[in-house]
Amino acid sequence: MEGENGVVASSYGFPDEPEEDETTAQYRRRFEQKCRESDLLIGRVLVAVAIDQLSSDLTLTFEGGCQLRNFAVDMHEDENWRFRDGATGQTYRVRMDGVKVSGDFH
Repeated sequence: MEGENGVVASSYGFPDEPEEDETTAQYRRRFEQKCRESDLLIGRVLVAVAIDQLSSDLTLTFEGGCQLRNFAVDMHEDENWRFRDGATGQTYRVRMDGVKVSGDFH
C-alpha cells in the first residue's frame, strides 16, 4: 500500500502464525501492529480500479491518492479480485473485462 510518502504497508513479514518461542498474546500484538499499517485507508472512498492487462495485477486508488496494489495469483480465473468496502456496504467484483459493483457481501 502506498500513501503520500511512499510505501506504508506490505504483505512482507506479515505474521501468519506465531513464532515457536512466542506466546499467543505476543503474536496477537505483532499481528495487530502489522494490521494497523493499513489504517490510512479507513474512511477513504474507492475512486478508481486499474487492472494490468498482461499480469492481471490490481491497483485500487482511494481518495487522497492512496493506492493498494495486489498481485494476481492466477490470471485465468473468472473473478480475479473481490473488494468489500465496509464504509459503503458495496462489493466490487473485478475481472479483466471490468468491475461489477453490488450492495451485498455475498
